[in-house]
Amino acid sequence: RIDDHCPRDWVCEQFECLPPPCEADPECGEERICEGQRCIDGRRPPPSCVFESIIDLDLEARYEGSTVGAPVENGATCADTEDAPEVTHRIVSDQNRTLCISTDGSDFDTVVYMRTDCGDENTESVCADDIAVGENSASKLTVNVRAGFEYFLIVDGQRGADGAAPAEGNYVIDISDGPCPQCEVDADCPGGRLCEGRLCVQPPECDVDGDCEGDLVCEEQICVEPP
Repeated sequence: RIDDHCPRDWVCEQFECLPPPCEADPECGEERICEGQRCIDGRRPPPSCVFESIIDLDLEARYEGSTVGAPVENGATCADTEDAPEVTHRIVSDQNRTLCISTDGSDFDTVVYMRTDCGDENTESVCADDIAVGENSASKLTVNVRAGFEYFLIVDGQRGADGAAPAEGNYVIDISDGPCPQCEVDADCPGGRLCEGRLCVQPPECDVDGDCEGDLVCEEQICVEPP
């Protein structure tokens, strides 16, 4: 019969406990929204994740777009994109595959990240900033996608430093099958690794038994105990 009989901050109206009344989301606090003039549990998707704002990507063609005038809401984990506008794309594949996604050729400092739930930062699976710091500010990432599942690729920009405007502008998205190339020559690979098939790999431990210590023998370029 009184509000104290109701859970949380619910109110008693005509002998029934109801969510508190509201006019707008801010009145409801965190993790709640105002629906039907009542505060309910939930969250609204950021503007760039509204269905009408999401752009489907053709996995077989280059996409050209712009972040100018786009919403400023989502953020990446690998870079500070707080005040930069972003555009969201949806990827759906008809088969399990590994994809290389690149924004090389874009007009600004891009940051690219992938989520399985557009509005939930905790579902981010991969994030990429510069291809080469100080040399190439485009982004490149390798992702594994499952057939029939939705993935959301968000193209964002770096936050403006020292009062500068945030990064925004025209961008391109190129998608190709297979992992993104990591190298062209051995010198591109860190830690003494070798470039094979445009990927950085660990060098073989041995070519012949004499390359191995003690009594170890060389089998398939790995030093192992003799049989």
